[in-house]
Amino acid sequence: MQRNALEHIGLTQLGESRFGQLPAYCGNENMPGNDETPRWRDWSQRNTTRDQARIEAFIAPLLTPRTRILHVGLGNSRLAERFCRQVAQITGITITLAEHDLALSLSLPQYQPLVMNKYSQDFAALPGEFDLIIDNNPSTFGCCR
Repeated sequence: MQRNALEHIGLTQLGESRFGQLPAYCGNENMPGNDETPRWRDWSQRNTTRDQARIEAFIAPLLTPRTRILHVGLGNSRLAERFCRQVAQITGITITLAEHDLALSLSLPQYQPLVMNKYSQDFAALPGEFDLIIDNNPSTFGCCR
């Protein structure tokens, strides 16, 4: 969306009012981002949220055997369970070991779970290209812009 369109609907002003004091990059590579309360970190044993279910319903008809997905926030890995046999690759990242351990225990084909923070510089070094990037909570754990 262009900046003038964002200004028109007030999002630029809202963003500046809420995030204007945050640095563009915090420089903390050990644990970039905010460490949320424990109940918001681990979704490995929780049900799929309604917004995640809507995202999955939206992408389902778009998938082909060549599709490569990056899923930011593994959660309960149900997205991978649902789609891993229909696509070429699902790479998922999480900051919680419980979500990572669950993902590994499923031994799903074409599913590569990684422990990584999306605000880390390591994120930029993920191998390959992706057709879809799914992150249903883009500001979570963000301390920087």
